Amino acid sequence: MIYILDYGAGNLKSAYHAFKSNHNDTVLIDHISRLQNNVTGLVLPGDGSFPYAYHTLQKRGFVSFLRQNHAIPLLGICVGFQLLFSASTEDGGCEGLNLIKGKVVRFEQQKPYKIPHMGWNNILLKQQTPCTRGITDHDYFYFVHSYYPKDVDSKAVLMQTSYISSFCAAVHKKNIYGFQFHPEKSHTKGMLIIKNFINICNRYQKQQKTLSKSGSGENSAH
Repeated sequence: MIYILDYGAGNLKSAYHAFKSNHNDTVLIDHISRLQNNVTGLVLPGDGSFPYAYHTLQKRGFVSFLRQNHAIPLLGICVGFQLLFSASTEDGGCEGLNLIKGKVVRFEQQKPYKIPHMGWNNILLKQQTPCTRGITDHDYFYFVHSYYPKDVDSKAVLMQTSYISSFCAAVHKKNIYGFQFHPEKSHTKGMLIIKNFINICNRYQKQQKTLSKSGSGENSAH
């Protein structure tokens, strides 16, 4: 089961429908108590305020779970991507999940650029992963954001793009993936990323079943 975490942020329904249309075993949950042991993937979507998102995740019991369960495939989108980092300067500052080293900061105003960065932009692929199969340099994706991560762990940078300056647009670390753009709004290439992530979750599920049958492991969500 792929669980999409509902923490009251915007753009939740479009992410849910994008996953549900490709993977029937997809559910929305708004509290950690609804998370069962059949978890094969987690999705952290949304747009809006970083501090609001983080504190709501905390109130609903998700923060400690996400920090402790690194084996489960995790996909962060937009603000969900930003939450993967150590901290943000938005609205006076707030800590993040600290799953990826880096700090989220606001774009500096510079003519002729407008903030937020909104619309289609192309990417440079820095590494190839199971989640980016079929994605190539200069593919376009849809962005809407005023903040971006800087001082990112170089080993975790998956994609870069340029707006005002070059910045990290996607990350990868073990089973953690994050994208600043919205795959669910990025047409064919964006849906390819979602399908790739679903395949990652399916492989994880098979691995867990194998471990369970052999008696040599247990689901990390227990």
